[in-house]
Amino acid sequence: MSIRRATSIEEWRRYYQVYEASLRRWGDRAHQRYKSELFLDMARRHSSHVRLWLAVYRGVIVAGALCLYAKRHVAYWHGAALEEYFQFRPVNLLMFEIARDACSGGYSWFDLGPSAGLEGVIRFKRSLGARELSCPYVKIESPYKRYVSQWDDRARYYTSRLSEGSPFIALRRRLFRR
Repeated sequence: MSIRRATSIEEWRRYYQVYEASLRRWGDRAHQRYKSELFLDMARRHSSHVRLWLAVYRGVIVAGALCLYAKRHVAYWHGAALEEYFQFRPVNLLMFEIARDACSGGYSWFDLGPSAGLEGVIRFKRSLGARELSCPYVKIESPYKRYVSQWDDRARYYTSRLSEGSPFIALRRRLFRR
C-alpha cells in the first residue's frame, strides 16, 4: 500500500468512484451527497490549499482524503474508502501520512472535522485520539434569517494538536511498532 497525493484529473475521478461506493455503503445515513463537478473543480484549480491524498493498493485507489490547508491548520474535509480493502487499514495509514506531512510542513492543527452522524466515522476518529469540541455554525434558513447553533451532530468537531504528545505519534507507534 502506498500513500501519495493525486496528480491528475483522472485520479480525482477515480477517487469520486470510491466516494460513490462509500455512499452506497452509508445509504440513508449519509447527510450530504456531493456531485463530481465539485471535486473536478477543486482539481482544476491546482491550489496548494487543496490536497487529495490517496491510498493505492496494486494500482487501485482504495481510499482517499481531501484536505484543506490554511496558515497553521489542516482540515480533513472529505474521505472515502472501499470496504473490501478495510482489512489493510488504508484510512489509518492516510491519516498518519497526512499528519506526518502536516508536522513537517509546520502546521499546528489537524482538524478531523464533523462526522455526519456516522457512528463508524466517529469511532474511527476517537480511535486516533482526537477529541470532540463544540463548533458553532451559521445556518441560513432564508436570506433574512440567520442563527448560530452551539451544537449539532453535523457540527461536532474532532481535532488533534500536532506535537510530540499527539495521538498520531501513538498511532504511528502502534502501526509501525516504533
